[in-house]
This record gives sequence, C-alpha cells and structure tokens, in this order.
Amino acid sequence: MITNIGEQLLLKTNLDAPNRQIVLVDPKNPERSHWRTVVPEADRLMKDVSSAGGKLLITFLKDATDYCCQYSMEGVFEREIKLPGLGTADENGRSVAQQIVLKSLADALGGPLHGVLLAGIVVVNH
Repeated sequence: MITNIGEQLLLKTNLDAPNRQIVLVDPKNPERSHWRTVVPEADRLMKDVSSAGGKLLITFLKDATDYCCQYSMEGVFEREIKLPGLGTADENGRSVAQQIVLKSLADALGGPLHGVLLAGIVVVNH
C-alpha cells in the first residue's frame, strides 16, 4: 500500500502489469472490476513509489538507470526530477513529515545530497 485517499487504498501491483502499475481500490468493493488505474504500466519498471505533500514520487528503472518522476495523486505526470548523473536513487518518503529525500549514486560516492520540491515543500539539499 502506498497511501490512502479517503477510504480508498492506493496500491502498486504487478497483476497483469509486469512493469507494475498504481491502482485505487475501494476495500468495500475490492473486486478487480472496481479498480481504477491511476498510473498505468510503462515501458520501464516502476521500482519505488512514495507519497508526500499530496504528490507521488515514482522511481522507474530502465537500462540499469533510475528515473524519478513526480505525479499528482490523480496520476497526472507533472515532471521528471533530474538526478546529477546516471545511477540509482533511493526514496525515503513519509507522509507525516511530508518530505522525500533522494540519494543518488553520486551521494554514495561522496557527492552532494539532492533534494526535491514537492507541493511547495523544500526537501533537504546539501
């Protein structure tokens, strides 16, 4: 489970979507015919999903490189978050704190820690 929207659950699933998708499920009507696709399966693997500040941060993997994208809670693509170089990204999101921190491969090698701006919330940028 990624988060809840009211009484409904936002879930990441690979059911009929090997690269994963995000669906909204009503626990009172959990049958698949009632699911609503929020972010459909893409041509690259949906690796991680976090929610903060009313936004979704999705990390996709393609060609051994991570791509981080911001979406609205309704599944509308808003922007790609540029990383400092090729490598991997690690999301650490908490809705309560409403912050997400990305660590790129450059950080692991002693480079800077890059932050993200979500819904007007400035996140760590060292």
